[in-house]
Amino acid sequence: MKTTWSLDHDVPASLVSSQAFITPDLVHEIPSTVKRPDWTPHSLPASQIDLYMDLPESNDGFWIGKCLSEEPMTEKPFRNPSEDPMLRRFKASDEEFEYLEFLGKGEQGIVVSASINGVRYAVKFYFPYTRNPWSRLKPKYEHVLLDPFGGESRAFARLQDMGEDGTFAVKCYGWIKLTGPQLDALRTRFRIWEDPTPWALVKELVDTTASADQLPLMIKNVDIAEQCELYVPDVHPGNYGGGKFLDLGVAKVMPYPRLYWPALCYETLFERTRNRLQKWIFRGAEFIEPQEG
Repeated sequence: MKTTWSLDHDVPASLVSSQAFITPDLVHEIPSTVKRPDWTPHSLPASQIDLYMDLPESNDGFWIGKCLSEEPMTEKPFRNPSEDPMLRRFKASDEEFEYLEFLGKGEQGIVVSASINGVRYAVKFYFPYTRNPWSRLKPKYEHVLLDPFGGESRAFARLQDMGEDGTFAVKCYGWIKLTGPQLDALRTRFRIWEDPTPWALVKELVDTTASADQLPLMIKNVDIAEQCELYVPDVHPGNYGGGKFLDLGVAKVMPYPRLYWPALCYETLFERTRNRLQKWIFRGAEFIEPQEG
């Protein structure tokens, strides 16, 4: 027996008309024997295993045309905001660059500063994405929508298409794909034992100093995210720098499965974000989020 999952939920007419939510053809059937959390690929029939295995993220054909474009980055919007967003490549992606400083590490990957043609940037490298074994999305769509690299690429592309690059979040200059020697140099330079994928995003390197006068603009900029149909769940002081979002790795961008972003949530999440930011306190040289209770 198999259980068929559906994305059909009630959704505001305005979103239906703009095809904001992804349709059910992205969903595959999950054998009812698949249980969490003790699922393993070996518990599935051989014919089903390929549905759940990681896809070849190093393959150019995987990302290009889904959430990435091979067009070079420019200052002009690329696609109509009603279309699925695609991030353009960094215009100097064929140039050599120099690693400078290690800026941070998280669950999704690492961020370093680098000099490209004499200009300093922040570059985010991503660890391989492990598919959710009980995901209801077909594998190729799960990677594009839930993989931090795919999600962040779509988020920055949407901001650019709406003419809001560098407002709600730091400016993004596009994607790059590193060669094997460049990845080896990254591991050696910063003593990284993990194996990041060759795909990375080039971002604006900002002064992360916080100041009290940034908060009103941070609250107002939630309007930009709402207009762009872009929601970022991880709102916390550490994800802001210079009053802008630094990281959009968990961003949800329309079109998106109703299954993971029901219409009711869409109508309330942005207001919750505003209310949450309004409670922040500036103390010393940083923002502090008061603990509930």
